[in-house]
Amino acid sequence: MQIKFILILILLLLNIYAKTDLNSTKITADSFEYNDLKHYTYFKGNVKIYTKKDILFADSVYVFFNKDKTPIKYILKGNVNFNIFIQTKKYIGKGDKIILEPLKDKITIINNAYLEDKTTGQKIKGDKIFFDKKNGFSSVFGKKNRPVTFIIN
Repeated sequence: MQIKFILILILLLLNIYAKTDLNSTKITADSFEYNDLKHYTYFKGNVKIYTKKDILFADSVYVFFNKDKTPIKYILKGNVNFNIFIQTKKYIGKGDKIILEPLKDKITIINNAYLEDKTTGQKIKGDKIFFDKKNGFSSVFGKKNRPVTFIIN
């Protein structure tokens, strides 16, 4: 029974890596759970996600899959920060929660959201930052007592 579970888990992970356009995706963590019925995996403790040139860090990460076992959404929580590349620009950022949608190339940073363009030095702070990597569109939202801050060098 235990061997069957391990084989299924290995096949699932191989299938995940093969079906994404991020063939070099690697996730490390202190612990791992898998739920086949609900189509998700849960990584906890010192989570690191490596994709292409990007790296993301969090205390915990849920990865949700479609029926074909392709990752459709990552939810990162706790001490979330990252280094990502969009076209020729390098960005660093952080937030309390980040939602990645790899098939749509969308990223949402929620609560204490911060994003810095290391190429130009521009910095954005807000309650929520959304950007669409494919279309180069972004939007930032603040709160009444914490407005959006945009710093241009």
